[in-house]
Amino acid sequence: MSNFIDSVIDKVNNEAVSFYSRIVNNNPTDTDKIIGTIGCVSILYYFLFLPSSPKMKKTVPRKPYAKKKLVNNDKFATLIDKTLQNEDKINAVVNKFKTDFEKDCEKLLDPQNKYNPNDEKMAYQKKFLGEILMKLLLELDAVDVSEIEDIERKQRIKQMRKDGIRLIQTYLKPIDALKK
Repeated sequence: MSNFIDSVIDKVNNEAVSFYSRIVNNNPTDTDKIIGTIGCVSILYYFLFLPSSPKMKKTVPRKPYAKKKLVNNDKFATLIDKTLQNEDKINAVVNKFKTDFEKDCEKLLDPQNKYNPNDEKMAYQKKFLGEILMKLLLELDAVDVSEIEDIERKQRIKQMRKDGIRLIQTYLKPIDALKK
């Protein structure tokens, strides 16, 4: 039996050495390619599909997070109601600008009240008004007239929107141009 085992080991050893030398010399036979493919697939199958022993995770009890109260501030509310018709949206944006922000813009742009970028209140006012005016412009830009069939009404809405944009931009451009 010992002779048989020795002959098998010698045969396997010779075949393994010849297999290795063919692979290294970049001259594999079709059998070598098949053996290599089967070996790679077997290794992949072993690592991907055979279930491993389940690992127990330690769970650490955590404190429940405190529920934060939502801030209910008018400054963060949407500027214009989304359910309004196109004309009403445009009028609401223009009225919101005229009633709430036009005086502040005029006060900031007043030549007697010279803008000082080092004054924190003025710098904040400039940034705030710039953001609000941009938000109002975006509200006007969101008015969609592409689905309106009546050409006369469509032109009227476009003109209203254009006038509102021009009004807001007459204040926005000088505010943005103030020195930083």
